[in-house]
Amino acid sequence: MTSARAWFNASAVSGSLFGLLLILDRLGVMNPLDIAVDEWLDTRSERFDRIADTISLTGNTAVVLIASFGLAILLWRRGPRLAWLGLSVVGLTGVVEIVAKQPLWPPPSPDQYLRAALDALAGAEVGSSFPSGHVARVVCLALIAAALSSRIGWRAGMAALIVLVVAARTYAGGHTITDTLGGAALGLSAGSAGVAWLRWREAREGISLPFGHVRRRS
Repeated sequence: MTSARAWFNASAVSGSLFGLLLILDRLGVMNPLDIAVDEWLDTRSERFDRIADTISLTGNTAVVLIASFGLAILLWRRGPRLAWLGLSVVGLTGVVEIVAKQPLWPPPSPDQYLRAALDALAGAEVGSSFPSGHVARVVCLALIAAALSSRIGWRAGMAALIVLVVAARTYAGGHTITDTLGGAALGLSAGSAGVAWLRWREAREGISLPFGHVRRRS
């Protein structure tokens, strides 16, 4: 259970960081940093704009759904009851994102949350730009995908993808550095919780991860 506990702790720490960034963002404390980074990145070029836009596509709703279904198939091969994890964790990430984008006070009505959810499904920005949903979704899935393989190259690739998406979304100008860091913290929290659950199941039922070779206890 030690591995599961470590991942749960990572989820709690990342979630706490996300909450702190949310409060600091709403209070305007992060504005000087956001402005400084935006000014530093203000020397954009058309070539780098295209690269950033291409990288950002990895967080697109359609791409994330395809990746989630692929992850579900991979997990189903390791155990049918594991298949729901990817879609559930990504869905939870989306719910937290929508709630976080709304005003903290006064709290929105249920109708406002519903409209925000429908707008998000349609691909529209809802409420505040904090956190970056693209970053949150990519980080969440990349973390779980990395945990399913023991190959150093695969894990390094997932880590590189996370860094590239954070950099691309910040560079493209649609989000501030606080938005993208908040999205990364949310994705890390959700993804770590998912991995913790996988490790708990591994210890409880003898399902070996990564690669998911079934290991039945005698």
